[in-house]
Amino acid sequence: MAYTPINWDELTPINIANLNKMDNAIDSNESRVTTAESELDDIDSNGDGRVNSADYAVNADNAGNADLLNGKKWVEIVSGSVTGSDDYQINLETSQQHNYYNISIYSPGDRIVIGYHTSTSAHILRRRTGNDVLFISVTSSTATYYYSVLSWK
Repeated sequence: MAYTPINWDELTPINIANLNKMDNAIDSNESRVTTAESELDDIDSNGDGRVNSADYAVNADNAGNADLLNGKKWVEIVSGSVTGSDDYQINLETSQQHNYYNISIYSPGDRIVIGYHTSTSAHILRRRTGNDVLFISVTSSTATYYYSVLSWK
């Protein structure tokens, strides 16, 4: 039942019709609160009156969908590590598909530039044919670089 304002003011008469309006509105609110409490009890696994991430994840209908936006989410498509001085090319998605990427790369012992650069760097190379590529250029012969690429699917 949708809320309809009573719009009382100091001149509103207290009569049967207006008291019934007020009583119906109170009943409607009480019903909605009871429904909300029942739904909370269904997903509050430890009974603490709060819904935390562990409670929410238990619900199989919601698991795996919590981070969806318009039916899509970030999905890891490739991850790994490279060590030693070289130019590394890691295949990603098929090119020319309007792919969106989120790249994460780090090294505990060295720095890296994200984007095209002449020293140690990493960037996504979009090709016209074949696959898009994560290109990692490493100048240090001893550093290890850990990478992860997510794609919007």
